[in-house]
Amino acid sequence: RLLHHTRLSPAAAARLRANDFFQHQGRWRLRVIDHGSNERHLAVSEQLMADFRRYRAFHELPDESLAMDSGAAIRSLTGRWHRVLTPNSIQLMVKGVFTGAAVALQATDPVSAGELRRAYACWLRETAAAARSKAAPGGRPEGGSVEGAGADGPTCAVLEV
Repeated sequence: RLLHHTRLSPAAAARLRANDFFQHQGRWRLRVIDHGSNERHLAVSEQLMADFRRYRAFHELPDESLAMDSGAAIRSLTGRWHRVLTPNSIQLMVKGVFTGAAVALQATDPVSAGELRRAYACWLRETAAAARSKAAPGGRPEGGSVEGAGADGPTCAVLEV
């Protein structure tokens, strides 16, 4: 959900620190630094923050210390908190979710299952941008251009199964 809601690439998501989530004027924001060292603040939905709080609770990380937590926002799956996930490992996790969904759909919707097998992590940000463009007045995505689009280099590798 983080990649879809924020339209971040796996590379940008891998660089996130927990304290990049902050409140400004009563609303949650996310500080993102792209490869050009440009800082942007993205609006974060309450739904995404609820998901992030659940994620932190699952890993027994206190919600109230978010501002003090300079650790990775997406923690290592092995439990080694000093290790960060690479963009490739994030892409592989997303691919695993797509593959699981494809297996579940195969019997009832083989066409959609095939599309999911060919999907890749950046598809999340592309579909999020397209959905926001359709929903926004004048067809322009909320907040302007797609965050991170093109800024992170070639991170949209297709991972076939």
